[in-house]
Amino acid sequence: MATNVDLGEIAFTGEYDVITDSEISQLPLEVQRSIENGKNCKTADSINILVTGKTGSGKSTLVSGILGFKVEDKSEGQVSKHEINREGITVRVWDSPGLQDGTGNQEDYLKQIKQQCSYRDLTIYCIRISDTRFVHTAENPDVVAMKKLTQAFGKGFWSNCIIALTYANTLTAMDLDWDTFPVAEQVRRFERKINEWREQVQDILVQDIGISRDTVKTITIAPVGHYRKPHLPGCEYWLSNFWFKCVVTISTLEVRCALVKINRNRIKRENEVKKSDFGMSPEMQPIVATKGTIPIPQIIGAGVAGGAIGSTVVGLISLVAGPAALFVSIPVGFIIGALIGGGLTLKR
Repeated sequence: MATNVDLGEIAFTGEYDVITDSEISQLPLEVQRSIENGKNCKTADSINILVTGKTGSGKSTLVSGILGFKVEDKSEGQVSKHEINREGITVRVWDSPGLQDGTGNQEDYLKQIKQQCSYRDLTIYCIRISDTRFVHTAENPDVVAMKKLTQAFGKGFWSNCIIALTYANTLTAMDLDWDTFPVAEQVRRFERKINEWREQVQDILVQDIGISRDTVKTITIAPVGHYRKPHLPGCEYWLSNFWFKCVVTISTLEVRCALVKINRNRIKRENEVKKSDFGMSPEMQPIVATKGTIPIPQIIGAGVAGGAIGSTVVGLISLVAGPAALFVSIPVGFIIGALIGGGLTLKR
């Protein structure tokens, strides 16, 4: 599901700006938690990102959407390095040639990757899910590519890594009866398909790559769609949701803050977003922050607390009118207090 947040103005002015307490409170809840122990932290002066995966997995388009500048797919057998300076921060992106592209050059590709970007703040590994299921066989191109990357970099390659299940919007097209189901059923079916892919990828990482299951469970595996189709079942804005996950996946606090800083002009409240925004290229599209929601148990808890107070107050007042009035005033006061308590909770 998309992250729900209430995001206000984030003001950064110079190369060594810090993220203040008030600015932290405006970020998505999952991002808040990832930086809560580093308040007033300086932003890093660089961000280093590797995007890889087999040929045709949608790498360049996805990274353009995450970073806010166009990343061209011009690898042609070479690792493409893209570098740009934003807000005093140097952003470097290495876009690898598609592994398992049929050329037989993957060993050279891996050597280039290792030489040029041995240190990475974030790795995005793309798996295209529009063709077939992620079959657990030695011949599966993704399995081969994942093995070779692990052999080249070690198991640490999967640290600070997010796995993107690209072309996720095509999953709905594969179900001929899709449009006949109610929305709730569509969401359930979509999530079931994504979970099947997630479980298969996790099994590959454990059984073929040799990573512990506890470690694998910490690797984010998330669906992404076509940039002109912002919605996926159960997720209003997949690019925004994926962007938030990228921020959290980065292990270094200063780099997380830097990624937020270079994208600050793209962050919009939901009511500021226009349909035409999603006709633009991915790097121009907004990162959508919706109004924060409070979990239902928390609302009920606050409502009950407010109800108890309300019933007590009204009940005591009713004593003036006589004990019999308690039978009416207490439940009425409880309902009024519950509405007040719940309403105050929602406004937080």
